[in-house]
Amino acid sequence: MWTSLRADRTRRLCLNAVLVATAMMLSYLEVLIPMELFLPLPGFKLGLANTVTLLTFATVSKTDAAVVSALRILLMGLLFGSPTSFFFSVMGGLFAYVALLIASRLPKAFSFCGASVICAAAHNLGQLLAAALLFGSSILFSYLPFLLLAALLSGSLTGLLLNLTVPRLRISIASKGGQFHEP
Repeated sequence: MWTSLRADRTRRLCLNAVLVATAMMLSYLEVLIPMELFLPLPGFKLGLANTVTLLTFATVSKTDAAVVSALRILLMGLLFGSPTSFFFSVMGGLFAYVALLIASRLPKAFSFCGASVICAAAHNLGQLLAAALLFGSSILFSYLPFLLLAALLSGSLTGLLLNLTVPRLRISIASKGGQFHEP
């Protein structure tokens, strides 16, 4: 029994490590994509790393999703960020995760696209709140309509990526005796 439990813990730790590494790689890749060419909004990113959080939420567990998201934010902040960018990331990640928890409790109201758009909007709201707290200005909230439009676009794209990825993972997870649940 102890051997089986230890093997399960090791498997879960390794899976989470791969998921954190994947999220970090996608987060770094986003820095290399010049988004200003597509949507000229300061600070706009696609949110590719957040697909890993949604994927983890749907295929592993809510707790693992929180751990993967928190570790990605912490490690990216330590490796490539500043205290200010770390605060923005924490607020965005926290708001997005809470929105995902709320969306998951609603009775089948959201697809992956819907959940991804909601998370993107919450992420943007969290970062806007961080900016308002740091700079002491509520005028920043006039930027919210543009950020919500960006959330609609980026959330739809990441939701489509999840729609393409999750069915393939569902088969793999089911064949290994794992569980799968939608957000």
